[in-house]
Amino acid sequence: MYKEIRIREKHSLLSEWFRTGAYLSDSVYTVSDSGIVFRLAREKAYQTSYLQNVKTDTLLNVLKSLIKIRKKSQIIYDQDNRREISEETNPERASQSQRVALIVEAINITSFSQSQSKIATKPFKAVGPYPICNTEAYLGQPTGGIGSGVSLSSTLFLTAAHCLKKLNDRQVLDRIRIVFGYWGFRTGDVIVNNSQIYRIKSIVKRIDRDSGDYAVLRLEREVPLTGPDLAYASNISPNDSVYAIGHPLGLPMKITDKAILFQAASSRLVKSNLDAFAGNSGSPVFNQRNELVGILIRGGIDMLVRPGSVCAESKVCTMITSDGPCSGEDILSHSVFKPQIP
Repeated sequence: MYKEIRIREKHSLLSEWFRTGAYLSDSVYTVSDSGIVFRLAREKAYQTSYLQNVKTDTLLNVLKSLIKIRKKSQIIYDQDNRREISEETNPERASQSQRVALIVEAINITSFSQSQSKIATKPFKAVGPYPICNTEAYLGQPTGGIGSGVSLSSTLFLTAAHCLKKLNDRQVLDRIRIVFGYWGFRTGDVIVNNSQIYRIKSIVKRIDRDSGDYAVLRLEREVPLTGPDLAYASNISPNDSVYAIGHPLGLPMKITDKAILFQAASSRLVKSNLDAFAGNSGSPVFNQRNELVGILIRGGIDMLVRPGSVCAESKVCTMITSDGPCSGEDILSHSVFKPQIP
């Protein structure tokens, strides 16, 4: 089954800016059930005098105007800012990674030795029937699990409720495991210590997507967290710099930053230009003071197949649109779930 999506894009070649305007067009895509996106056509929409009030008699004036506009909008995110958590040099940020875990179905965990288990994964080489383009980052790394999450305390764990949507409460307790320390794996089997794997003792609160999309879970035993207790952002405002830690596409832990909050989607949602993917659902989002802003719960389309191409690649957005695949990543504010924490 396919559905059509239109994305309005701004094209800003320097020659067009000299004509004191940039044209907008509608790019038409179809999206399959597997998440693969196909661009069908591009239809020119209209001309706009975006710089009609700006002098364009010199190249310097044009470039100054562009810089001013882009600084004001703060919505361009055309580079992949993900990196391995082991590459993080800020000790406070790196410390937050101990709270982050991969959500795994128990059927995909098997005994490897008396003290270790093997997590079933697949190499990041294909999406559905399409191979991943060899220009993609993390090609060949293991992928697994069904989402990410964060420890609120030594025994309370938070994730996006839709990661568990196919399971009732009893099945969540029986079939779901929380795996900490899933990072550093580049190829081959994923072997973890049994001490890194946690069962769920009970469900404290579970709210479906329409009402909030979060689940607070009580773990069977304490997670050995070090450092200060988790702090919550006292103020959440547009242009706040943020970063997220999680498991995009089920990959070993990554951190992504160089992003901001740019819009309050509602009283409970905030939008951002974080480079997030499927698998990041439930990932914690922190501000520059390392305070929890909220968790990622949904975003745009991750992968696409370009016309004439035979491989899938990451969808790159040069600006955030009001809707469609480039409409940004939704963060569920902690104000929604914090009152439910015992």
